[in-house]
Amino acid sequence: TWTTAMTIDNSGIVTMPYQPGFYTRRSVAGDGRAAGAQEWSVSGTGAYNTGNNFLASNGKFTAPVGGKYYFAAAPGYKQSSISLNWYFRVNGTGVAEPVRFIGALDSHSIACGTILINLSAGDSVDINIGTIHHVNTTYNYFCGHLIS
Repeated sequence: TWTTAMTIDNSGIVTMPYQPGFYTRRSVAGDGRAAGAQEWSVSGTGAYNTGNNFLASNGKFTAPVGGKYYFAAAPGYKQSSISLNWYFRVNGTGVAEPVRFIGALDSHSIACGTILINLSAGDSVDINIGTIHHVNTTYNYFCGHLIS
């Protein structure tokens, strides 16, 4: 049997229901999350893991095919009076550091970051938070999908 992999309707809207992608949230909440913690859950409103290329157990998305991929994240908060930095990694190597808060602010702060990157099949992408941080299971996320 045939499965429709792509549809273009009469108004030009293209849908690709099997396009690799994911939306995940942090699975543990509160202050004092360890630097480098990979605590992810594919659950809650809007969560998905098309193609099962994201592994919650290690926080990594593995590209099933080569191409251009878009990733976005707001993986944690700057905990009060503690610096925060986080970066996207490809195969364990940092490739972009969209957030760096240095110094002691008196309140929790958050920022999101994005990256559009060319990957080869088998490359893995994850996020590394380099400091102790705060997490919220509703608002902290990591997502990505194949563009082309």
